[in-house]
Amino acid sequence: VKNRITALEQGGIIEGYRAIINPLQSSVMMPFIVNVETKAEHFDETKRLFAEKDETVTLIQTTGNCHLVAVCVSESVKTMRDFVNMLHKTVEGITYISAHSVLDIVKGSIIPE
Repeated sequence: VKNRITALEQGGIIEGYRAIINPLQSSVMMPFIVNVETKAEHFDETKRLFAEKDETVTLIQTTGNCHLVAVCVSESVKTMRDFVNMLHKTVEGITYISAHSVLDIVKGSIIPE
């Protein structure tokens, strides 16, 4: 098996490997969801700022009044709260923001593979 895998790697059939991390089992990664609504004139800037943050794993624009849903990770409830408070205080035009800890992933993955 080892020789076959080596041959597949050298032939370019296998290009790499990846780790699939379960954030609910990690002691250093707490997933949470952030819902954000902004004033229309600040929406694009808010999207850009959220997308730039290391905590943001996935950013989704949805229907509604300038609405974004962000899948994020932090180390703890405190760092989640600090992140959300920092965004609320520094990102102009946010009219609504809420954060929710992920308790269970029933189907699929919240962190892209």
